[in-house]
Amino acid sequence: MNKSRRVLEGGIVTAALAITTVATAVSGNVKDTSQSSKQANNEAVFLAGHNTAGNAEEKIAVAADKSDTQQAIINNSEKKLVTAEFETVKQSDGASENEMDAGNALEADDIQGEVADSMFFAVQQKAVVEDHLDTGAAQKPQQNQEEKSEWDKRLMADVEDNLNVRSEASEESEVIGKLYKGSAAEVVETGDSWSKIKSGNVEGYVKNEFCVFGDEAETLADKVCTTYAKSTAEGLRVREKADTDSKVFTVLNKGEKLTVDKKAEEAEGWVAVKYNGKTAYISDDYSEVSQQIGKAMTLEEEQKMIEKQEAKKRAAEAAKQKQLQASQGSGTSVKTVSVKKGTGVSSSVDDVTLLAALIYCEAGAEPYAGKLAVGAVVVNRVQSSAYPNTISGVIYQRGQFGPASSGKLAKILAKGAPDSCYKAAREALSGVDNTGGAIGFHAGKGSGTVIGNQTFF
Repeated sequence: MNKSRRVLEGGIVTAALAITTVATAVSGNVKDTSQSSKQANNEAVFLAGHNTAGNAEEKIAVAADKSDTQQAIINNSEKKLVTAEFETVKQSDGASENEMDAGNALEADDIQGEVADSMFFAVQQKAVVEDHLDTGAAQKPQQNQEEKSEWDKRLMADVEDNLNVRSEASEESEVIGKLYKGSAAEVVETGDSWSKIKSGNVEGYVKNEFCVFGDEAETLADKVCTTYAKSTAEGLRVREKADTDSKVFTVLNKGEKLTVDKKAEEAEGWVAVKYNGKTAYISDDYSEVSQQIGKAMTLEEEQKMIEKQEAKKRAAEAAKQKQLQASQGSGTSVKTVSVKKGTGVSSSVDDVTLLAALIYCEAGAEPYAGKLAVGAVVVNRVQSSAYPNTISGVIYQRGQFGPASSGKLAKILAKGAPDSCYKAAREALSGVDNTGGAIGFHAGKGSGTVIGNQTFF
C-alpha cells in the first residue's frame, strides 16, 4: 500500500509542476506582441500540461488496479482552491491581467481550467485509492471475526460419554436430557458453575466444568466430530490422487457422502476423503463439506436410540447366524440357544438408568472397574434361572439389594447418577463382564475376584 501511495503522491507533484509551467508560460506569452506566436506557444504549453496530467492519471489508474472509481467527482470548493493557487503563481511572476487581450485571456483561462481539472483529478484519485486500500486491509480481520462469532455463544460437552442436562442449576434437580460426546448447545445464560443451554428439544442446565466454550468448543468439534463431503452432482469421480488424470476408484451419486480425511495433505481444488480405508480425492467444485455435530437428547429420544441400536445388533446377529448356516451347507435351521454369560441383555433406557443408579449406590466410591463389576453381577443374575429375568426384577427382588428397599436408590434416580455409572451400566448390559460370571459380591477381601474394595463371587 505504501508503494501505491508513493505513486499517487508522485502523480500529484507532477500535476502541480505542470500548473507552474503553464502559469510561467502564460505570463510570458501575454507580453508577446505577435498574436500567432502567442497562440502557438499557448497551445504547446497546453499540450505539455495536458500530457503531464495525463501521465499522472495513468499512474494513479495503475495504483488503483484500474478501478472504475477513476471517474472524477467534481467538487467546486476544492477546485476553486486549486485555481486560487494557480492565480497566486501567476501574480508572483508580475503578470498583469490588463495586458492580456480578450482572446488571450479566454485562452489562458481554458489552459488554467484544464490543468486545474487534472490536478483536482489527482487529489480525488489519491483519496479514492487510499480509501480502497485501507478498506481492503480492514476487511480480512472483520471477516475472521464474523467467522468466529458462530461459536461465541456455543459450548461442547467435553466428556467421554454423556453429560446430564438438569431442570435446575443443581445436582439435586431432575435429569431431563443428555448431551453426548460430540454434541453442541447454544448458551442461553452463563453462571459461575452452571450454564443454561438449549440444544435439540432440550433446554436446561449443565455444569461448566464438563464443557468448553467458544474457540475451545470449535477446536474440540474439529477433533471429535466427523466431517463429511457430500456430492452435489451426479457421477462425481473419486480419484486416487488430486489429479484429473489419476485413477478413478468409483463415482458418487448426488447426495452421497464420504468422510473427510483430516490427516491428508491439502490440495488446492480438491477434498481429501476416505474410501475403503484409503485416502482419495474429489473435486471441491462439486462437493459440500460439513461437520456432523450432535444435539442434546431427551430421555425419550435416548430410549429410542438405544432400542434402535439393539435392533440393529440383533439384525446383525441374525445375519451372522444365517451366514454360518449357509457355510455349513445344512438345510436344517440353526438351533436357538439361551442367553449365555457375557452376551448381554436387551434393555431400555429405564433399565440403563435403573442399573446406573444401583451402581452408584453400591460402588459410587469404587474405581470404574468396580462399578462395571456391580453392573455385570446384575446382568449375570438376569441370565440365571435362579433369579428374575429382568433388570428391575433383579434389583427390586426382596432381600437382595439394600438401596432398593431403603429409599437410597429412589433418591439417586431422582437426582441422576454420574456419567461413569451410566457408562458402566451400558457396558454391562452389552455383555462386558470382568467378574468371571459372578452373581454376588460383598465389601472387603475374600474368596473370589477382588476388584477395588469388593469381592465378587
